[in-house]
Amino acid sequence: MFKIKKIKTAKFLTKNSLILSLFCTLLGCSEEPINTPVTSYCSVINEKLLAFSRLSNFEKQKFIKLSNTRFKKYKNDFIEAAETFELEWELLAAVAFQESQWNPKARSATQVKGMMMLTLPTAASVGVTNRLDPIQSIYGGAQYLSDLKKIVEYGTSSGDKIAFVLAAYNLGLTNI
Repeated sequence: MFKIKKIKTAKFLTKNSLILSLFCTLLGCSEEPINTPVTSYCSVINEKLLAFSRLSNFEKQKFIKLSNTRFKKYKNDFIEAAETFELEWELLAAVAFQESQWNPKARSATQVKGMMMLTLPTAASVGVTNRLDPIQSIYGGAQYLSDLKKIVEYGTSSGDKIAFVLAAYNLGLTNI
């Protein structure tokens, strides 16, 4: 059983390496110097993930286009929600991009909805009444990420812990 969960987590991290890469990319957009345990791993993560990245030019151009349109509209909301729940706003924005490409009306066949792609039970647990409301979704996703950071005890460093938190956000805590 442990091997299955370990393999699922490894596959998740491989498949979704873009999220960590985006996190590092967005950190570069900050106007103030940032020096936290999380960002100290950025250069290492960025170097490894960019070398591993299989992004096509089309995907890179799409990211740039969406960051100049959708992201700009909600950037301050990401910053405020992250401050409220003591998260890095860049991480929160990267999760939203990976989940929905910053689309507040995103839906999936698995019944997750909204910019942060929350399940109905998760939304209820963080007080979100309308998953398609971008502000509620951002704040709900921020609270859920914050809760996961407090619960997850895996990893030997803060960078490892964030990788497990991201996996738990996507796969569910019991699948990690």
